Amino acid sequence: KFGMTRLVNFAKFRDVCCKETKSGPHATEYWQELDIGRGGSISLFELDAQMVCMLAVFRARLLKLAGTTDPSPEELWHRLSLCVNGALQREDRMIISEFSVALTRALGFSAGEARLIFDALDLEGGQTCNPPGHVRKLDIAWLSKLPLLVDLDAVALRPGGFHADTPNLSSKALAMSSGFGRASPGSPTSPDSGDSDSQGSAHEEVALTTPVTPPTP
Repeated sequence: KFGMTRLVNFAKFRDVCCKETKSGPHATEYWQELDIGRGGSISLFELDAQMVCMLAVFRARLLKLAGTTDPSPEELWHRLSLCVNGALQREDRMIISEFSVALTRALGFSAGEARLIFDALDLEGGQTCNPPGHVRKLDIAWLSKLPLLVDLDAVALRPGGFHADTPNLSSKALAMSSGFGRASPGSPTSPDSGDSDSQGSAHEEVALTTPVTPPTP
């Protein structure tokens, strides 16, 4: 509702509070809590700093998986969908189980982190608020435009944003994203195989380097 802009002033914030959330009488109170520095504007980072950092790390790892710094949203979706064991139930969206497999086995996230990212990307509330939920191509297209909403260099407190936090993806993960080495439904690494150890070894694909936490002001 704020549009594709980095900064929102109080007038726009109050307008959205009144029209969309019916919390107009509390708009000033909410604003004072969010605009701690009294700069006269807020961004997506002020609304949920930890989630912005997590989405930024996901975007950086997805770009590395694609192997280019400026892939199209369609290419990002294609690479991500190839990390799912077997074909998607619907080619234009992922349910939580498909999304979680892709993130835990190819991008080094935990199952809990994958669920949080899933819920944040799903416009309708995700698995937690409005199950079953789904992440669509359009949601990945929005993620690719995250730098238009947040100054990622400033959030990461260094040039290059979160790209320095991207781990070295294993050859297996890269093979999965290229369409090679995908497990068949009966293989030991397939979620349909009933092998409980496969879930526990999800993080063997990637060595995490930095925890996903927002910087301290």
